[in-house]
Amino acid sequence: MLNFLGEILYVSIGAIIGASLRYLVYSYALIPILIVNIIGSTLAGFSYARFSGSLAPNLLLLINIGFLGSLTTFSAFSLETMNSLISGQILKATLYVLISVFACLLCCYIGYKIGVSL
Repeated sequence: MLNFLGEILYVSIGAIIGASLRYLVYSYALIPILIVNIIGSTLAGFSYARFSGSLAPNLLLLINIGFLGSLTTFSAFSLETMNSLISGQILKATLYVLISVFACLLCCYIGYKIGVSL
């Protein structure tokens, strides 16, 4: 249990930093979500390639889940897709991208319609 609480602490520290940076970008940039998603996806790929296996697991939690997860809306999606591509699962990656984008947009629209009707 103590290990799990420590992991949550690392994720939380990263999330505070990532969310704060996202807010700063959102406050001052013209296309903030696109900017944080591109930067975050780049950092997710870099982190995965450079630090997997060489950095303490808690620091990976801080960077990948905490910081990048709160900075972006896209880094985990990009990392999961990249993992499928690297492992040669092209069809899985393609379907994942198509279904994710269309399902999320559709559900966003459905949620919008429900919200408007209430």
